[in-house]
Amino acid sequence: MTTISASEIWFWRALGFGSMVLLFAGAGLFYVSLRHRRWAVTALSVVLESTVFLLLQTLLSIQTYVEPGGPSRGALVTFLVELVLPHPIQTFGLFVLLAVCQFFLWKYLLRYDKRHITPMSVKAALDDLPMGVCAWLPSGRIVLINHEMERLGRTITGGAVLNGALLRTRLEQDQLQPGYHCLAVGEALLLHLPSGSVRALSFRTMRYEQKDLTILLVSEITEAYQKTLELKAGQRKLAALSRRLADYNQQIVDLTAQEEILRARIRIHDQIGADLLIMRKLILGKGTAAEAEAVRARLRQNIRFLQQERDTGAMDEVELMLQTARGLGIRVELVGRIPLEEPFRHIVATGIHECFTNILRHAHGDCLQLQISEDDGAYHARFIGNGKPPEGEIREKGGLGILRDLTQRCGGTMRVSVRPEFTVDLDLPKEAAYV
Repeated sequence: MTTISASEIWFWRALGFGSMVLLFAGAGLFYVSLRHRRWAVTALSVVLESTVFLLLQTLLSIQTYVEPGGPSRGALVTFLVELVLPHPIQTFGLFVLLAVCQFFLWKYLLRYDKRHITPMSVKAALDDLPMGVCAWLPSGRIVLINHEMERLGRTITGGAVLNGALLRTRLEQDQLQPGYHCLAVGEALLLHLPSGSVRALSFRTMRYEQKDLTILLVSEITEAYQKTLELKAGQRKLAALSRRLADYNQQIVDLTAQEEILRARIRIHDQIGADLLIMRKLILGKGTAAEAEAVRARLRQNIRFLQQERDTGAMDEVELMLQTARGLGIRVELVGRIPLEEPFRHIVATGIHECFTNILRHAHGDCLQLQISEDDGAYHARFIGNGKPPEGEIREKGGLGILRDLTQRCGGTMRVSVRPEFTVDLDLPKEAAYV
């Protein structure tokens, strides 16, 4: 047996302890390189780990080898002990070489992890996401789940998430812990938590390694959901206000039409008085044939207007405006089809009324041309009145102001021109902003 001093014993013990540290570091190196799929580094780590293991076994056997009566070792260990025992400097150099190799391999892996996308870096990034992510195979076996999804799944189901297909079934059928509800809104699922927060759930399917992989994404949408509820409430209020405004505008149109009819009656009354004087003159044989023909034409027009006044209460708004215009002596030439949908029909009726009123009061004409056309996205209405064109700038107040307001509230545009004729152009989108 070989004898060694106490100081040498402590040297070999310290070297053995260092080799044990290298052994554990090598195991970690093997695991990380395997996870990163760096096969060359994995092979080198296996070689280093095997060398460190043999060195550790040799160093642990030195003391028992030199002790008298110590337990016998195998031939390989005995050979290694006798190999390293006379060469402490060289053994220490081997230890340093193994440590340096491990150091550079670790440095390479850490640098590679920072500069490349690896499975571990992807998993770390997913774990840092504020949204839940879970992926599973058709069998339900989960292949990826981040921390947020683990926490949420445990909360809503009362246990760990072990099967993705089962989790989806429980979510879609609202089989969750008390206080948690999963409701379908259109094609989306909304998860309502007792705290008042809301999560949006979306399922996606993708092909991965010849298998269908289902992915569940859970996003926090509490603020957006609350804003949506407020927006819908505002839309309901706006729709109610719009209906009331439409009713008010309808009443204004009706009252204005009645006012025009009343003025026409007064004018007819005055004309009949004058016509009676002319008729008396004609009876006395003092009138002319031209006066007789004029009286006859006025009487026909007045009688026709009075006949058209009957049963107007149940008439359509557009038909009422057209009839009123004809009764007041305005010829309406319609080109195209007037839309049946609201609010377009109401806007066109308002435009007819405003234009024939302008022809009567200011232009002193007798014809209103209404051209209606449409394309894929909008209706187009053009009102053209004859007679004397307005002088100077038109101030859009009263009827024109109401017409522009109605047009803009449904997302349309209005243009007014006076040369060569008084013209109003309306562009009304088929998808009205609101009605």
